[in-house]
Amino acid sequence: MIYPRQVLAIAANRQCGKDTLFSRMRAQNPYYVRFGLADCLKDDLHPFILKHFGFDIWSCTPEQKELARPLLISYGCAQRAVDIDYWVNKVIDKIDTQLVIDPNVLPVVT
Repeated sequence: MIYPRQVLAIAANRQCGKDTLFSRMRAQNPYYVRFGLADCLKDDLHPFILKHFGFDIWSCTPEQKELARPLLISYGCAQRAVDIDYWVNKVIDKIDTQLVIDPNVLPVVT
């Protein structure tokens, strides 16, 4: 594991502006790079949602996102029941990969 100088985390309820806040932070400092716990869920379930629901979870409407949300939550809970750190470790791996590419990155987890 590579240890960056700092990792910021933005935690709040759904749809309340975490990514908007990150966008404003990034506008002030281009070294900020966003990482999301939910992104790992979306990565894993993207093919399933596309095949069975007919939309891309990465570019869906708010209504489609709400339709997929119970599936994402259930899958997330199931993986966490097997390994409590499953999602955290996936994000750490993504941060580590990015830090190898650019050690100046300032990770922000939303």
